[in-house]
Amino acid sequence: MPNSEAKRLYSYDKQFLVEEKLTYKGASQSSTTNLEIGSKGGTALIRFSNSDIAKYTSSKDTEIIHDGTWLKKVGTTREEIGFTVSFDFTIETTKNKYKANITLDLPTGNLEEEGKCYLEKTDMKGIVFKRVK
Repeated sequence: MPNSEAKRLYSYDKQFLVEEKLTYKGASQSSTTNLEIGSKGGTALIRFSNSDIAKYTSSKDTEIIHDGTWLKKVGTTREEIGFTVSFDFTIETTKNKYKANITLDLPTGNLEEEGKCYLEKTDMKGIVFKRVK
């Protein structure tokens, strides 16, 4: 989940891992690090990480960059590290509750060359929110 430690949006630390549920609250203004979405709309952020892919040891590399570019060095392919994540996105108001299931195939983009990949889901085509309350 997003956090504000070390002035970074995300820190890979067990205290920020989401095991079951991530809840954003309504607020007057959006704040991703405080998990708040503004009353006039905002953004919900979440990061997925596929860890423990491979071990890499080298006496030649003095500095290792922790991103997708090292996949070539360990001989791992996109097909081997790809995964699907599925989660329910729920919007709850004082009167109603709506839920949609979202499925993502990750990683996206050119992870091997660019090092990182991002997915901004702005097109809600195919995502259906159903009233559950």
